[in-house]
Amino acid sequence: MRIISSLSAAKEEGPERNKTGGLAPALLRFPSTFSPSSCPFALTLGFHPFSISQDLFVVAVALHMTISFAMPWTRNGHRAEAPESRYRDASVPPPGANIPRKTETFLLGENEKKIEEKADTRTPSTSIFTLNKEDHTIGNLLRSRLLQNRHVTFAAYKVPHPLVNKLELRVQTDGEMTPKDALLGACHDTVKDLGTLSREFTKEFELRKMVGAAQQQNGAQD
Repeated sequence: MRIISSLSAAKEEGPERNKTGGLAPALLRFPSTFSPSSCPFALTLGFHPFSISQDLFVVAVALHMTISFAMPWTRNGHRAEAPESRYRDASVPPPGANIPRKTETFLLGENEKKIEEKADTRTPSTSIFTLNKEDHTIGNLLRSRLLQNRHVTFAAYKVPHPLVNKLELRVQTDGEMTPKDALLGACHDTVKDLGTLSREFTKEFELRKMVGAAQQQNGAQD
């Protein structure tokens, strides 16, 4: 009711202006009907009496009324205690994020195979191997090792989606060896290469540690 009476008073008095070019007294009295915390438009108009038309004034009041009805706040700026509010209470902690478990990236699920083979009928002697719970690491190792086989004419892999923990390896041979045998040979050769790398790294590390200990001992004697 106070909003309607203020609007009626402003309309009856008309767009009278003071010496500073501000609004009429009826417009300047309008902020007194609201608290500053509940009406930002009233705060702006009350402390900054700039020149404004009646149409803009009415639009500002209508916009404030729309926000007041849409947001669950009282006139004094406090939150309305509605039991069935559609806005989340800030005091309640947010629900847990929809984050998958870390073990899902390397542990197989129920009835899930580690590797599956599917023949590609578009080209001869070609198979597509799906490796579950694997990523680019094993894909690059197997692809590079397959290309060293003289019976392999094509070898490539792809990851269908970054959030899907599997890769698809496509292998094509010349017919003298099946793609499955070529992949098995590449796996055995990769294991041998990793074993050699582990032994060489351990040997170099132990030698470096012995040299460092000898240099430290000689420095202490000097």
